[in-house]
Order: sequence, then structure tokens, then C-alpha cells
Amino acid sequence: MKTNITKLKYIFIPFLFVFLFWGDLSFACSSCGSSAVSPINLYPNENLKVYVGTQVNYNYINYGHAGGDSRAKWISTNLATKSTLTLAVGYRTSQNSFISLTGSAIRNEGPNNVFDPYDSGIKTTYLLGDPIISGRYNLVNMSIDKPSVPQVQLVASYKPSFSSNMIDNPERDAIDTTGNGYDQFRVGVDLWWGVMAWQFGGSQFVTYSLDRYPDVEYYGNIQTKRSRSLQYTTILSGARDFRDVDIDMNIQVGVALDYTGETETTLISTNSGVTTMVTAPSAQSNNFFVTAKFPLTQKDVVRFSYVIGGFYDGDLGPFTNKNQTVSDSVLVGFEHTYF
Repeated sequence: MKTNITKLKYIFIPFLFVFLFWGDLSFACSSCGSSAVSPINLYPNENLKVYVGTQVNYNYINYGHAGGDSRAKWISTNLATKSTLTLAVGYRTSQNSFISLTGSAIRNEGPNNVFDPYDSGIKTTYLLGDPIISGRYNLVNMSIDKPSVPQVQLVASYKPSFSSNMIDNPERDAIDTTGNGYDQFRVGVDLWWGVMAWQFGGSQFVTYSLDRYPDVEYYGNIQTKRSRSLQYTTILSGARDFRDVDIDMNIQVGVALDYTGETETTLISTNSGVTTMVTAPSAQSNNFFVTAKFPLTQKDVVRFSYVIGGFYDGDLGPFTNKNQTVSDSVLVGFEHTYF
């Protein structure tokens, strides 16, 4: 099984590069349906761009109690703040595609003892996040002659699990970890109607997580395998470009809806040797975001973003807040185009 998973990595990654370098038919976008939650996107006349941004997550909220109400809402005391410094580089591989590489450094702050969060003092840890390689290929280009025809992009990415996580280290608290522990492949499609001043669009992504084989002690058992079902992410957004009224600014608002299927953990008892499987229910959430971009020069752009985690507590079907931890966040980013 592990051999098959390794083979899948080597099949997908070359496919990603073929996908990115294939064809010279049209141009990749700069402001598409998921651009507000992506670290870097390239305009048609941009070939090399860098992005640096800092984001602070706070106001952590848990939804769901183990074995109880999956929608119960309570304040999480495991983590007070998470500060992330993100660096991304985007490079155009053809007229209709570009590739990007993203890395991050994290500063977590929270209680020394999660069982005594208010009197145990503050603990700070510094971690590296998982890198992400991704790319976009433009199938259909926008045209001012056909404003009703959206830009259509294919999106693909790969995230290896390098950072500290609770699957490989179940004894660690949230403050000592940052990754989800899975090697992940994400594919999706992005649609954007962006010719007019009022713009709108959306994206649909599917994330596949490779099975994890940690072989570590887990509360009196040996955790031998962790499997995660498919994750579905939907992003819906609208924007207003103010250049038609001589204001160099773009504001985008939208929602990010997330559904992750069941997670299965295979355990072997250290006493009896009996194998059991524990199933965790699906995790669901919805977030609201607003992003504003201000060009400083033809090559420099500053970005501000604000996210409200678990924005709507009503019933949204598969995107109802359940069995999930959410947080609010603020972000300031800077983009520079070299050529």
C-alpha cells in the first residue's frame, strides 16, 4: 500500500508540470474566483512575481463535542494566536499558465498547560509550514466582446507533509503543531466573469489525502494508519473594480465553504494486540472574507484581507459548522512584479 502511494506521488507531480507547460492559447488571470484566498496570481503581462504577507489568526472557536452535539459552539483555549509569514513566488510557464511555490513560517502562542489555560502562563513556539506547489491553466479567456463568457481555469496543487502535526505526534498540543499530517493533492476549476466593473465568480476544489502510517503510541494503543476522506471546498465571490471612476482599487467579498469527510484511525492495543478502527465524523465550516487590493505602482500591490470564521451558524447543509475549529484572521500582503 505504501509503495502504491509513493507511485501516486511520482505520477501526479510530472502530470502537474505537463499540465502547466502545455499550450499557448490564452492568458492566465490575475483576479479570479479564488484569488482572494490565494497568495499569488499573475496578470497576463507578468512573468515573475513575489508575494510576502503576514497573517494573524485569533478568536478560535470549536464546534462539536466528541460523542455529543456536533454543532455545539465553545471557545477554544488550546491556541490564542497563530501568526504566519508567507512567501510565494509565481512564474509564467506559457501564455496561458503559471506555476507557484509557497512556503510559510508560523509563530503559535497559547497556554503552557491546556488543562489550566488561564493560570499556567503563555507559551510560544516557532514552526515551519508545509510547502505548496501549484499551478493554473487557462482553458477559456475573458473577452470584452463577450462579457457573458467567463474565464475558465484548471487548478492543481501538491502539498507534502513536512511540518509538525498531531498524527505523527499525538502527545503534542495544538501550540506545538501546524500541519494536518497528510500529503495532499488538490484539483479544481475556477470561473470568473471579470470584464466589467462589477465582477463575480467561484471555484470548486477537491482535495485527496494520502493515507498516513505513523506507527506511534496513541493513548495506550499503537496508531498504525490514518485515512481521511475527500475534502470539498467551494468559494463564491464578487468584486468591484473602481478604475472606471479613476480609483485604483479592487474590493472582493465572498464565502469559503468547506466539507471534509470521515477520518478513520486504525489502532492496535499494546496489551491485547487487538486491532480496532475509530471513525471521526465529517468536519464542516463556512467563512466570510473581504479583500482589498491597492496598486502602489505598476509593479507593486498591497493587499488587506479580513476573514470571519464560522460566519453563519444556521443550517447550510454540508457546510453547516460542525466538528471543526475555526478562527478569525487579518492579513497584510505585498506583491512585486519583476518582469
